[in-house]
This record gives sequence, C-alpha cells and structure tokens, in this order.
Amino acid sequence: MNVRSFVLASILVLFAAAIASAQEWPLTAPGASIGALVIDSARTDLSAPQTAITDVPRDTPAAKAGLRKGDIIIDFDGLRVESARQFKRIVAETPPGRTVKMTVLREGVRRQVSITPIPSRAQ
Repeated sequence: MNVRSFVLASILVLFAAAIASAQEWPLTAPGASIGALVIDSARTDLSAPQTAITDVPRDTPAAKAGLRKGDIIIDFDGLRVESARQFKRIVAETPPGRTVKMTVLREGVRRQVSITPIPSRAQ
C-alpha cells in the first residue's frame, strides 16, 4: 500500500467513525414552545420585516396568554424580535415553566402579555 492510499484509507476510517458517533446524538434539542405558529411578513411602509402570528392552537401557552392570529411580535423576554427564526430560537432557549413578558402589536395597539413556555415535543 502506498502512502497516498494509506492516507486516503485513514481519512475514510476517521470520517466513518465521526458519522457513527454523530448518529448517537439526539436529533432534536430540548427546548420550550408557546405553541403559536409564526412567519416573517413584509411591512407596507418598506421598513424591516415583522414577525406575525399565523395560528394559535387551543390549549397552548399562546392561547392562554391571549395571543391571536395576526398579532405582530415586538419582543419576548426583553429581547427585540427581528425574525421568525430568531423568535423560535429565543423561545426554545427559554426554560420551560418560566413566565416571561411578551409585547405584541394588535390593530395598532401595543399589548404586553405574560406567557409561560412549556417543554417542546420531540419532532
């Protein structure tokens, strides 16, 4: 076996070992959820996109807090929300069971609600 073949074989063995150990890791991380579905929506005044609630299923923390479809999320736990992706991350990083303040814009009026995320379900 020449040096080049040996190096290639060694790399393949290391790569296979890395893949095998990676499969042992959980596919989802633990986190929290409020149960609402959100999207990024464009504003009509050409400013930055907003994060809007598109669905609030019954019996979720979002429904219990009084959130509604169409609410625009301003902040969560003191952090300004800039995108749906960032919002989902902030919520997921919140310890389940910890009540936080959330500000939404509904029909031009800012409203602050208290919301308690629950553990998210494994997907």
